[in-house]
Amino acid sequence: MSLSNVLKGMKEGFPKDQVVDDLNILRQDLATYTIPMFQQAEKDFGTRTFKSKYAENFHKHLKNEVRKISQKNFISPVLKALDNVMERIDVLEKLAEEHFNHEIIINAMSIKRINVLSYIQACTFFSIYARRLIATIFAIEINTGADDVTSELEDILPINLDWLSQRRQSWFMVLDIFLNGKGDITKIVDDLPEINVNPTNIRAVEAVNKSLDPFGFGFIPVVLNPAYHVGVFVAEWQNDRLNTARAEKDVLEVRLINLKLLDEKKNDAKLQASIQYIEKNRLKPLYKKIAKMEEKYARG
Repeated sequence: MSLSNVLKGMKEGFPKDQVVDDLNILRQDLATYTIPMFQQAEKDFGTRTFKSKYAENFHKHLKNEVRKISQKNFISPVLKALDNVMERIDVLEKLAEEHFNHEIIINAMSIKRINVLSYIQACTFFSIYARRLIATIFAIEINTGADDVTSELEDILPINLDWLSQRRQSWFMVLDIFLNGKGDITKIVDDLPEINVNPTNIRAVEAVNKSLDPFGFGFIPVVLNPAYHVGVFVAEWQNDRLNTARAEKDVLEVRLINLKLLDEKKNDAKLQASIQYIEKNRLKPLYKKIAKMEEKYARG
């Protein structure tokens, strides 16, 4: 694992306000979309044993990769982790104010700054993945239940399944840290050495100093938050991120109702039409756009 992942392809410089804005959007994302999605799902299906092979396989890997998972499905532990992330945003804001100058220069970074930045990116990634995951698992569960009643099967977008699969292992590691990680974030950052690094020397510095990534976030692929990378339109990225969150929340609300009906051997054509409209006209274009953006900045 290397903190060089955090610097790879990053802009030469960007304002501290961009980091503060990113945290504000993360707070809005969690409070308005991601956490309410999981709260409602926990209320309705928190003790459900999912029927689909996809959910069964996911839960098996979840229990193998993440410590202290005893629940019947992923909903409650992920909700707990999301609450933990929300509680840490104020701390991360204070760390950003303390450690970042007005202009953040890539060639004048420090180990402390990189760790704060990697923590923020990990929080963003965790929330984005959690939303896609829960929306997708309930879609697949509806498909599984639809075998027993007359129902239009949902269109599970291949691009979405690929995206989740490629990032699953990283997300499990982040989930484990947010669920089971101990320690005061501020103290951990303060205890890091005062070492200045840049994209050229960071690997050499890491080779000599083995404890520069105390949170363990150096493994996260840079494409999971293009906002800090060369050429990206930050406002557009942030707007797409919130529009996607809004659409995923809307589609999950309908899917939860739909699954309840399917469990009762009932069906509602209007619900299916609503789901298909959101997926085709709102989610699919956003997923494709974001995928192209991530692919572009993955190449640095």
